[in-house]
Amino acid sequence: NVAENSYELKGDTLFYRMDQFDFDIYDWNDFYKNPLTNQMPKDAVGNFKRMLEKYKDNSSVKNVVVDISLNPGGYGDIVCAFMGLMNGNTYQHSYDTVNERQITVNYEFDKNFDGKFDEQDAEVHYDFNFAVLCSGYSFSCGNLLPAQAKESGIALLDDKSGGGSCAVIDASSAEGLYIRLSCQDHLLGLDGTDYEFGVPVDYSLVAETAGQYDFTNFYNIPYMSLKIKQFYSE
Repeated sequence: NVAENSYELKGDTLFYRMDQFDFDIYDWNDFYKNPLTNQMPKDAVGNFKRMLEKYKDNSSVKNVVVDISLNPGGYGDIVCAFMGLMNGNTYQHSYDTVNERQITVNYEFDKNFDGKFDEQDAEVHYDFNFAVLCSGYSFSCGNLLPAQAKESGIALLDDKSGGGSCAVIDASSAEGLYIRLSCQDHLLGLDGTDYEFGVPVDYSLVAETAGQYDFTNFYNIPYMSLKIKQFYSE
């Protein structure tokens, strides 16, 4: 029952739902005209940052779950923003299939949202146990976030993500028909791991018995809390 780009607090766990890696470019432009007085946009990134700030000193809140189980993708920059807020790792690593070489791009991230890239950004830290909740529907950037989370030591829950490792470009045919194509940039893990067909989770919340699937625990927040505790204790 959690609305898009909003959250629910249940027990010791914040459950944040994000259905698309998107942002409000006009509101962010207005915000950065004077970030000390203007309000952050109420989009995926702004609401996530606002939630973290609200609960960062609440000792009873231990976990933050980012729900992308219904997320088909969007902008890679938003992946960097979420990774930056969760553990500070902001990068993209890919294989250029045309030039046949691997490329790593490291991003500077304004983690305190004051409009400057400086040493104060490195001082921002949220002492939560983060987890990403994905599914077979989590595609493209919904696959990239679990991939980067996995190699950064962030817990993955629910079911294997849906894959998709190439960025999408818009094009048209000779007849003027609109088409979308996979571009030459094939996203990889830092160690070269190919996640084209999805990222395996650390703990599946889907039970299978004789070909029958039980999704009872798919959005069971107290059960997620137990699995997150188990993940970080190990």
